[in-house]
Amino acid sequence: MESSNEWTSKRHGAAALQDAGATDCMQLIPRGFGVRQPYAAFVVLPLSLVGLLVGCARFHSKPLSASANADALENRSLTNAMLKTLLETNLHREFGNWPVVEWDFDMLTLAGFYYHPSLEVARV
Repeated sequence: MESSNEWTSKRHGAAALQDAGATDCMQLIPRGFGVRQPYAAFVVLPLSLVGLLVGCARFHSKPLSASANADALENRSLTNAMLKTLLETNLHREFGNWPVVEWDFDMLTLAGFYYHPSLEVARV
């Protein structure tokens, strides 16, 4: 029968071998990443194909008119009568002197919303 001292030294030797084997990189990389290969082929391949098809963007051409865009930008003014009506309606106050000399944050925010190009469609 082995003494406890011999058993301990053998145990330390075996642990040292295991630690030395754990530094080998090939043992640290799991094989198959825990997923069976046929299952991965039936799930990953169709999902990646769907992702590729969904990611394709389509181009819709729209004619551009430089003069119309320039006119639209030049008509944006803080002296607009419709903007005054919008501000009076939403801020619940009357503006006797128009155009206003000093603008506060709420007024400028509403003016930004009024002239936002995405909201042009909602107004029509």
